[in-house]
Amino acid sequence: DFLQVQIEGKQALLEHKQGQLERKEDELIDEKNNSDALAGHAKNLENESAFQQRFEAARAEFTESEAQVYKQGNKLTIRLRSLEFPVAKSVLKSSNFPLLAKVGKVIQGFGKSSVAIEGYTDSDGDKTMNLKLSADRAQAVTSYLVSSSFINKDSITSTGYGYQKPLASNKTVQGKAQN
Repeated sequence: DFLQVQIEGKQALLEHKQGQLERKEDELIDEKNNSDALAGHAKNLENESAFQQRFEAARAEFTESEAQVYKQGNKLTIRLRSLEFPVAKSVLKSSNFPLLAKVGKVIQGFGKSSVAIEGYTDSDGDKTMNLKLSADRAQAVTSYLVSSSFINKDSITSTGYGYQKPLASNKTVQGKAQN
């Protein structure tokens, strides 16, 4: 009888210790999860800070008349204001090379990134012709950036939008020139 009471007491103590051990294991798991979450949050903050620094460097690269630089979420957008093509042509002017070199420098500052080049035209002329012309212009910029080793050809796409989504009003000569 005395031995039975002792065994039951030891079993109760053992169950109590197992319960304590399980609670400690749960606490350790919670602490590890919290630690992982904090580490993830710190990494996100670090990435956001690095992106913000690259964004500010990109903005500083251009004058207002050259380009508008802004971010949308984790994407950087550069709208070139002073890139000019001859009327109805997709050939890059040599005067555009310094501006495109700045674009290339910004692209390189973002490391391995995907780049989308969008081409536009003014509203003069046929819609089909403008779509082709804008696609050819986007391809001309893409070819320049790839041939100048600013980006790998597999990381860049180009699309023409014709006179959709204009940068400036198509009602003025100056606006048409920007588009």
